Amino acid sequence: MTETIKVEKEEETEEAASRNPGIRLLLVIIGLVGLLLLAFMAGKSLHKESNAPTVEEQLTYNNFQFVKIEGLWYFQWQYQEQPYNIALHFSPKEVEDVEVVGELDQRFSRDSVYVTYDPLAGDFGNLSLAAGELTTPLAQVFKIQPIAACTQKTLDACMNRPIVTCNSTNSPVIFLNSTAPEPKIVMRGNCLELQGKGFDILKAIDKSHYVNLGIIRQ
Repeated sequence: MTETIKVEKEEETEEAASRNPGIRLLLVIIGLVGLLLLAFMAGKSLHKESNAPTVEEQLTYNNFQFVKIEGLWYFQWQYQEQPYNIALHFSPKEVEDVEVVGELDQRFSRDSVYVTYDPLAGDFGNLSLAAGELTTPLAQVFKIQPIAACTQKTLDACMNRPIVTCNSTNSPVIFLNSTAPEPKIVMRGNCLELQGKGFDILKAIDKSHYVNLGIIRQ
């Protein structure tokens, strides 16, 4: 019975379409719209697949898995049963040779740290990038509050910032030394000095993260 009614309705639709060209045009338009929607959805799906990030390199280092995507090395690290996804510019393999000298004392175990730089050193582009690479894991993983500071009040950017050097306070200080000729980490009591000229300062920063996280063992 249902099939008979369906056939009759289809015949009525065809009859109406043959009598009225407008109905036929409407049916054609509906069919075209349906095809366009299907094509759009298929294209959208393909576009999503083509935009998927490409893994450029992979690395296993001390049982940690690293993947390089768009110039950054991504890895996962767990702290207090909470997993964190961290991205750095250099892999641990690339910063193994960065020299580390000295020791930090108990003053460096507080929940905030001054991050200071010399405003006369210039190279603000790399220093801004370095500050971000340094402070993001500190705040994200260890909940350590970075406090932006300068070593001297010579630029407008430093007018409202604390003036801090490694010798002017007993609080923990990280000094971004962008005039040193090569990447190096120097630790002196309450002072962590990260050295490197230009983009190389990121090597010292990334090495300090890997050491602090226990990925590179000193």
